[in-house]
Amino acid sequence: MADLVCLPESGVVKVPAHLADEQAATLPWAALTAWSAVVTYDTLDPGSRVLVQGTGGVALFALQFAKLLGAHVTIISSSDAKLTRAQALGADAGINYLTTPEWARSERVVVGQPRLTLACGIGDCLRRI
Repeated sequence: MADLVCLPESGVVKVPAHLADEQAATLPWAALTAWSAVVTYDTLDPGSRVLVQGTGGVALFALQFAKLLGAHVTIISSSDAKLTRAQALGADAGINYLTTPEWARSERVVVGQPRLTLACGIGDCLRRI
């Protein structure tokens, strides 16, 4: 690791004032992880169905990339406020998995078919669908 590097102006961006350097440093990793899941792992076409677990950095990037490709995106979260925010960012549907314990069944109703094109999540999320 270098303490100083020389980069062209086009190779850097200003860190938003509300983020510490450590926080800003995570943004490229979250975006690349989501890009890998949405674009590299699978080929999404307009109308593809994507389920995204959570509302953190990777999840919100996955939402935005999937919407950019024309996919229908459902977000699952334990927070209604975060689901509302995700829908404001473009999510087509949101399901609170605490108030809807059978959320996997609800997701099948939302998308109108039992098969998802891609699920971005971990652990129990992927076992349930």
